[in-house]
Formats: sequence, structure tokens, C-alpha cells
Amino acid sequence: MQKEGFKFHRQHCPLGIAYVRQLGKSGASVTASKAMHHCSQEVIMQSKKIIGLCILLSVLPGCYSSNAYGAAELKCGKIGKYVLEVPERLVISWHEEQDQIVSGASGLKKRTSCDAAISKFSLAMTWPERKLVDRMDYTINGKMFESVLFSLARLERVNVKAKREVKAFLGLVIKESDRPVQYSEKLDMFVVQLVERSDPDSARVYYWQERNGEIAALFECLWSIELKKFYLCRGNVAFAEEGLTVDMLFSDEKILEWQKVVSAIKEIVLSKVKS
Repeated sequence: MQKEGFKFHRQHCPLGIAYVRQLGKSGASVTASKAMHHCSQEVIMQSKKIIGLCILLSVLPGCYSSNAYGAAELKCGKIGKYVLEVPERLVISWHEEQDQIVSGASGLKKRTSCDAAISKFSLAMTWPERKLVDRMDYTINGKMFESVLFSLARLERVNVKAKREVKAFLGLVIKESDRPVQYSEKLDMFVVQLVERSDPDSARVYYWQERNGEIAALFECLWSIELKKFYLCRGNVAFAEEGLTVDMLFSDEKILEWQKVVSAIKEIVLSKVKS
């Protein structure tokens, strides 16, 4: 059972929180319908962005050249409390390189040490096999549709305001829903469903786990009422002991095994700690 506190900060807030914050700063009225509409659009846009960016990174020549890190076929760096080392063919995206590509840098910075800090990188694993997926298999051979994509980032210090914003966001979801909040003993999570006004066949289902009055995990899933099937789920948990926050994206019914998915991700992370 996942017991670590859910850590939120500006760079890794849950869906819609950034939008709520933006409206609040501008003095606009923050309505549930506006926030909910933005959440739905954000899920779709984020999934397209991740998939598109992965494909871009996989085909750019030299993007994952081993020469950039001085260690043949390996990528390494310090993130959270550990130095991690991963075969480059298994890395879906390495965010320092993304930033250089987007900024138009002429060449990738060379790392002389694995102790240098990195901000974020993404891997994917098959389910239920729990095996890391080769980047080419993920982006070109269709493995993305049966895998769990997860991004590891440094866990920042969380302030009280951010925690309040998360609870306020869930309050908007509950208020907008025409159904009561339920508790699933099987998932050990609270659940609320929000039907799309523009598309009665579509709904967003929010799952969250509370520990000692804090949100320990939060997921948003797109659900087809007619087909009774999930299209896509996005979630976030924190690995406090490892100093990491983990975003994940997956499809189908993997939400029903979310605790096993989280445990598998942690096992993979610890297995990649550089000795």
C-alpha cells in the first residue's frame, strides 16, 4: 500500500491546478466548469505532446549519442537522492536534451560525471510483465499503447498553499459532479465521476488516496460510459524516501492495479541506482 505523502509543487501540479492558479492571479472568476473543461483538454494535449515528443526524440540523429555522456550506451545522472544509470535505448526522453533541442542549441552538453544533477527523464514498462521498453519499440512499434509511461523528477519542497490548491481543485470536482463521492475498498481510494456536458458518453473519473489528511495519490481517467472502458489515465505519486515525484500515463484498466504499478516503478528505480 502506498503510504508516502503526495508532494505538489509548481512544476508537477495535478491537472487543472495551474489553470486555477492562473485565473486566480488574473482576478477572473474560477468556476468549476472552466477548470474541468481545461482538465479534459489538458489530458488530451499532454498525451499527444508526450507521444509526439517521444517520436521526435527517437528519430533525431545523435540525440541519444553515447558520446554526449562519455559512457557507451549508458545515460546517468543524479535525481532525487540517488545517481541512476540506465541503458540509453530504454530512455524515452531526457529532459535536459529536450530543452537544448527546443532552444536550438548547436550541440548537446557533454557530461563528465554521473554526479551531475538532472531534472527529469522518462521510461516506459510493459504491463503486467514489468519490463522496461526499448525506445524504438515504444515510439515506432506500437508498445506505447500497452505500456506504462512514467517520468521521474526531483521532489521539491512543498508549501501549504500548494496543498490547499489541490484540495480546492478536488472540491471543485466534487461540487460539479452530480454523483456522490464513493470509497473503493479494493483500490483504497475515493472516487468521483464527472460526466462531460458536451459529450454525455464521456466522463472523467477522479481517484485519490488520503493519508493523515493529506492527498497521497491522485489520478484522472477518461472513461467511456457506453463502452464502459478507460481511454487514458494520468496520475502522480511521490517517493519521499527516494526524493522523487512520479508522473505516470497509461491506458485500459491499469488504474485497477495502480498500487502494483507504483510498486513496480519503485522497484525499477531502485534497480537502476548506480553502484
